[in-house]
Amino acid sequence: MSDSNTCYLVVNLGLRSNRVIAFDADGTKLDEASEQIETRVSAARVEQDPDEW
Repeated sequence: MSDSNTCYLVVNLGLRSNRVIAFDADGTKLDEASEQIETRVSAARVEQDPDEW
C-alpha cells in the first residue's frame, strides 16, 4: 500500500519547451503540462528568458 499524499514530479527544461509530469507513489501519471519557450542563439551564447519558465 502506498501513501496517497506522495507525488513525484519529473521536470524537463529543454531548448524549445519546459515540461512537468506528476506521478503518484504507484507510478500512475496524474497530470502533465508543457510550455513552449523561446531560445536565442548567438555565436557566443544561448539564452532563455527565465520569466517564460
